[in-house]
Amino acid sequence: MEDNTYLAIGSILDRRYEIKRHLASGGFGKTYLVTTKLGGHKKVVKEFFLSSFCERDAETKEVTISVPKNKEIFDTQKRKFLREAERCHSMQHPNIVWVSDLFEANGTAYYVMDYDDGEVYVNPNKKLGLISQIPVFPMGYTVENVLRSAYAAVTAAKRKM
Repeated sequence: MEDNTYLAIGSILDRRYEIKRHLASGGFGKTYLVTTKLGGHKKVVKEFFLSSFCERDAETKEVTISVPKNKEIFDTQKRKFLREAERCHSMQHPNIVWVSDLFEANGTAYYVMDYDDGEVYVNPNKKLGLISQIPVFPMGYTVENVLRSAYAAVTAAKRKM
């Protein structure tokens, strides 16, 4: 039996993004690999989809709330999702995935991130479950810089409010 909660491969979002495959899903959303209609660039689209509250119409792809009393919770969480996307858009740091676009469609919200085909850090001491001190120190500095950038962006966003 097919799971209709996912958008179909080949679906077009916002007339600009074509879904190539489903990457991941969790309690708050679904993530898709897409290509742009203009240029064929790979991107990642995150869809706001509260799995415990939402359903998707198989024909229209519209997201609906299965229990009407949950609509207020859905709307509140969707606003938080969009604020998160706006904050990520305002942060520009080489170690933070940048949000390049956000939009609403199909009764829910989406944001678009750059796709990185980069390498994943592999633990050289996997057998012991430890990371040697040599790569940890540079990672610590990177994490510190990312947190400083994130804090600055959130502080700036709060000042605008």
